[in-house]
Amino acid sequence: MNADRTAGSSPQLPVLAGPGRLRAGIVNLAGLIGAGGVAAWLGNAMAAGRSATAVTWVGLASVFTAIAAEPGFGILLWLMLAPFGQLFRLALGRGLPDLGLNRLAAAFVLFLLITQVATGRRRLPRLTPLDGAAVLFVLAMLLAVPSSHLGWVGGLQNVFDFAILPLLMYYFARNLLGKPHRLRWAPVAVAVIGLALGFIAVREQLTHQPILSPTIYSWSYGRYSIRITSLFGAPAIMSLSLALTLPAIFVGAARSRTAAARVLWSVALAVAAAGVLLTYVRAGWLAAVSGLAVAIAFSRPARRYALLVLPVVLVVALLLGGGLIDSRAIQERLESEGPITYRLEALQVGLQIARSAPIFGVGLDNYAAAAVAAGWAPRGSSGQLAVAPHNLFIYVLTSAGLLGLLPLLAILGLAAWRAFTLWRLGSRRPDIDRDLLAVVLAMLASYTAFAFTFDSLGAQFANLLLFAVVGAVLGEHDHVTGRRIR
Repeated sequence: MNADRTAGSSPQLPVLAGPGRLRAGIVNLAGLIGAGGVAAWLGNAMAAGRSATAVTWVGLASVFTAIAAEPGFGILLWLMLAPFGQLFRLALGRGLPDLGLNRLAAAFVLFLLITQVATGRRRLPRLTPLDGAAVLFVLAMLLAVPSSHLGWVGGLQNVFDFAILPLLMYYFARNLLGKPHRLRWAPVAVAVIGLALGFIAVREQLTHQPILSPTIYSWSYGRYSIRITSLFGAPAIMSLSLALTLPAIFVGAARSRTAAARVLWSVALAVAAAGVLLTYVRAGWLAAVSGLAVAIAFSRPARRYALLVLPVVLVVALLLGGGLIDSRAIQERLESEGPITYRLEALQVGLQIARSAPIFGVGLDNYAAAAVAAGWAPRGSSGQLAVAPHNLFIYVLTSAGLLGLLPLLAILGLAAWRAFTLWRLGSRRPDIDRDLLAVVLAMLASYTAFAFTFDSLGAQFANLLLFAVVGAVLGEHDHVTGRRIR
């Protein structure tokens, strides 16, 4: 009877044997001691007025714990905290480079991947042409370091922070984020980022009070607007970062299944769009329109949602045109011809510099010195030299020549082509998410449009965001279709 009763009872969780229970107890005890020690240290740090140090360690510990527990969600947490990286910076002093959130998180994820591969817990996907283009691009930028005015240390830091890190993010996302149960949270993370950045940009434009600005001065576009310096120090970086979030938020709102969810997505969309508008960066306006146009063209839900949003856009346009909203700042920016003339001259000078060293370039970040040597020395309102290419492709061409430019074009082109071919295949394959592929195409279009007017390689967070989404979406569909990225 006992046997029958045992057989008919509900299944029980297995009970650890003696040694197993002992090991679990030791681990739990160590965890409690560690948590208690951390709590005590943080309490002492905050009581002693070292709250900044406490915040730094709490943020870094949170990201590392999330990555170790669930790498995909850890990467998303890393992305959401990355704009606030100044809060999570460890200054080593003695001339050593600081250890910020991005550097430490990338090193930790790389260590985790290597460990999993070495222990047989993970198999890495095959290398692809896109991966090959990324390696060639990094090598070309490294070859440009010896002749750079930044020196060896500064040049290597520059290449790592602005070329290697975003491409590592692509690889991390492709391997760790490109799974269905993780990928569905990526648009939510992008929406949170857009909402936060949009709120900060709008607040600064209205109050003239920057948040975590790396600069100690404020700029003005004219009589009616300021240049946003919160978080990134430059309005162009804020504008590009916000513009990249719009396609994902727009498609997320279009795919909402409940009224409450659609309201939340729409609020995030409105705040992010307002942020783009009030940065008063015309390239950001162009990038936002380009990205949304591509998303609407390639996503059926986005087209339906656009019909709902169109009346709101028309009302805003009427308010602007009717004078109920002060549109002088927008008019001032639209009528400004100086930046356009400057960029055309920078383009001509850049092509002239490139002709002197077409293969290898003149050295990493040496555009300014080469331009002045060529006789182009424009000055800003303060009277100081203001020489910059304001063009990603010219910056790379002059820094690393065709050896750097061609792989960069290949990276963007291969990612767009793979997303497009998968999108076309999705008409016959229900397991392919065409809307997410539309987001990838839209973000690439937005990024490329902006890159013609700004050296977007310097927008580290925008690049991390772009390549995280591209890697996650293409990685998931690479797994679904069983085909390599071409």
